[in-house]
Amino acid sequence: MRHALLALLLLASPSLQAQDARFADEMDVEVVNLDVNVVGEDGAPVSGLTVEDFAVLDDGQPVQVTHFTPFQAEAAEAAAPTHLVLLFDDAEIEPADRGTAFARVRMQLDRLLGPNDRVLVARQGAGLQIEQPFTSDRALVEEALKRLERASPGVPPDVANRRAVLSEIRMGDAAGANALGSAPVVGGEIQKDTEQSAATSLASVRSYAASRRDHALRSLAALDRLVSALTGLPGRKAILLVSAGYDLRPGDEVYQAWLVKYRATRASRGSGSVDMEQPGLDIRRAIKELGAGASASQVTLYAATRGSEARPEFRESGKAAAETPAESLRLLAESTGGAVVFNLEGIERLAERLESDLHGGYSLGYPLPHPADGAWHSIEIRVRRPGARVQAASGYRARSQDQRTQDRAAAALLLGLAENPLDLGVDLGTGTRERDGTYTVPVTLKVPLARLMLLPKGSGHEGHLSIFLLTQGTDGGLSSGGKMEAPVRIENAKMVEAMGQTGVYQANLRVRPGAYRVGVAVRDDVAALESAVSVDLVIKDEAGKKGKRGKDAG
Repeated sequence: MRHALLALLLLASPSLQAQDARFADEMDVEVVNLDVNVVGEDGAPVSGLTVEDFAVLDDGQPVQVTHFTPFQAEAAEAAAPTHLVLLFDDAEIEPADRGTAFARVRMQLDRLLGPNDRVLVARQGAGLQIEQPFTSDRALVEEALKRLERASPGVPPDVANRRAVLSEIRMGDAAGANALGSAPVVGGEIQKDTEQSAATSLASVRSYAASRRDHALRSLAALDRLVSALTGLPGRKAILLVSAGYDLRPGDEVYQAWLVKYRATRASRGSGSVDMEQPGLDIRRAIKELGAGASASQVTLYAATRGSEARPEFRESGKAAAETPAESLRLLAESTGGAVVFNLEGIERLAERLESDLHGGYSLGYPLPHPADGAWHSIEIRVRRPGARVQAASGYRARSQDQRTQDRAAAALLLGLAENPLDLGVDLGTGTRERDGTYTVPVTLKVPLARLMLLPKGSGHEGHLSIFLLTQGTDGGLSSGGKMEAPVRIENAKMVEAMGQTGVYQANLRVRPGAYRVGVAVRDDVAALESAVSVDLVIKDEAGKKGKRGKDAG
């Protein structure tokens, strides 16, 4: 996919007066904002704290808190809106458990949906599917939950595949082996058919483990994209995830069953590539990175699961709790300052915690002590109150201005949230088929010049726009066109008439046939003001015929 800059055209005719000049350095003050909850020994929220009660260490160094706000329920309507995502990862949840989960969440809507809150309902299976965009309308949220409950799971259950591999292991060398671990030995040598059965079933184990790992990583990648899209939203942000969890060592329980039966074979001595202890097949690193990303984006994760003890493969394997899929949810939630419950009946307790966290606690802020280079920085927050403990993110990323603008584009793309103070317009032209089967689609961006902040320089006024394009295909993946820049200069003599006209920026989008969602974010670099919109694009491969342009959905 390629994006190419063609031109910036400035058209002038009489109309509005130019805005008074202001300076960007007065507006570009970076502040690290932290949402903090404090609880006592009994788990109840601690109120009445002041800024003097907190000490904050950034990468181990103390910083001065310059912004402090205690959140109070009575001030909820005046506060920035909270954004809550109800996400159901229903790929492997049993039908009865799905019904329990949806019913329990619906019962807690009054608690979860405050007067100034917005809720999004989504499911995660083969990809991320938005069932209900952010809304404050409880009826719309409830109807979306009912639709998801009636729908079939997004991905077929894995139970059948796992049972097939375990059956192959058990039935291997059936004539001589009546139980796991009873492979026959003749003259000190294991029978040839046992070696063949071991090798054959090991290939199935490897294939199964790889598919489980790919599924887990795809699910985590979709969750990471959702977290990134939430980054650009104001106020507190949280995800309530209902999931069976992710195998920390995908396919390990099946491999262990194979190893019990075929430990004495030559195949087992060469099975290191399937050994789930190897770092390449353990997804703890991906879990850690996702938790760090959510924490850095100030998105708190809360999770509810039936618990791995309810899954037969983990009852049979006797795994410790620290190795089960439920542990992956605990690692994710606690790294962001959230919480997890290990039975679906506990969703009520989780909702109580979520309500307390989103509508209570404290907001702390201090000037960014590092360059905004996207690097990870750890945070330690101490509270001077005996017996009290802090619930907060473990760190943040010092995101650059460009990264934050891209987050706006992702929010418009994935979540349908388009804030457009610049009155940005996006038109997609008709695609032209290239020799390699791709299509070149003209993209035209329009911004009223009166919306831009222009500063006097010499004989004219100058400004600058930064432009970001993201595309999302049907597989849910995101592609970025990188950063494009558009300098603006208008001679003083033409300023008044230029204010009635539109700046036009043209680029090319190179895509293959298919359906896409295109997200566009434009930043006025002088005013530090951003707009983001999204449009649909459908390209039909008609052997040389022109593609079909999408309709503006921003």
